[in-house]
Amino acid sequence: MTLLMPTTAVLRDEVEKLGIIGLVGGLLNDALPEHEPATVAQPFVFNKYHLAIQPTAGIENWLRIGNALQGINIGYQWWVGDWLAFGEAKFADKVEQGMEFTGRTENTLRQWAWTAKRFAPEERTHEVSFGHYHTMASVKNKAPDVAMKLLANAEAKGLPVQLVRQQVTYKVSKRVKQC
Repeated sequence: MTLLMPTTAVLRDEVEKLGIIGLVGGLLNDALPEHEPATVAQPFVFNKYHLAIQPTAGIENWLRIGNALQGINIGYQWWVGDWLAFGEAKFADKVEQGMEFTGRTENTLRQWAWTAKRFAPEERTHEVSFGHYHTMASVKNKAPDVAMKLLANAEAKGLPVQLVRQQVTYKVSKRVKQC
């Protein structure tokens, strides 16, 4: 499996090269006014709701920003899941306060954290979506080898999440009938 971590490292390197300090995880400082630039990486200006691209933007920087944005898209659910899992462990009685900042429902956030807790960073790949892992999270609790085998199969064959869900449902119903 191809690991997500190199993608994250590449993203971090690109972010540092371009000086995009406030863009980590795609989350900008909420304390900034809506239209005030949060981060300037010439010729790009990021704020909470807009990326302004100056006419002087060159192809290399434009492509780097696109790559960085894709990395943020790929990693966002994992990052928020890891963030919440940490918060639940360390700040249990205060975790709801942090959850409010995300703009996501509590159910969504709990699902992301639940999935992140079941797959160590070295088990994650960007070749299949977070949804694939979420589908496999309950399987991993009971049969880790089966979950990883199904994920590897999904990666190798480029299977969509819906088909992986059907495989899991089929395997579970087959086990129930055997009991």
